[in-house]
Amino acid sequence: MSETKRTLKQKAVHELREYLVMSFYLFVVFSLFVIYKSVILAEHQIDFALHGFALINALALAKVMLVAQELHLGDQFKDAPLIYPTLLKSFVFTLILRVSKLPKMPRLAWFAASRFTKASLTSAAVPGRESCV
Repeated sequence: MSETKRTLKQKAVHELREYLVMSFYLFVVFSLFVIYKSVILAEHQIDFALHGFALINALALAKVMLVAQELHLGDQFKDAPLIYPTLLKSFVFTLILRVSKLPKMPRLAWFAASRFTKASLTSAAVPGRESCV
């Protein structure tokens, strides 16, 4: 179907489907990274349970990737060998991801700090258990 003949509803359904597929794929990849990190840290008796961030990051990154795709960023080398557009798009998407994560950094640092203080207060309150501090 031609791009000009598609209705608004068809475009919205197509974009939503594309967003959900990207989000699901990124969620699976990020979840595997979180599980791997949990296993590595568990070997050293360090608790790690931030599995929810995989979903949040997947949804945010999929949104950013769709916006970058609609802006046709990295489409300059379409006729070049496949390695050039692949490397350029990877670089552009990496930059966009880093820039989009900058406003979230202070909130994540606050969350991690508040979680750490709650954990240290809880461990300090347990009789017979030494405090980390």
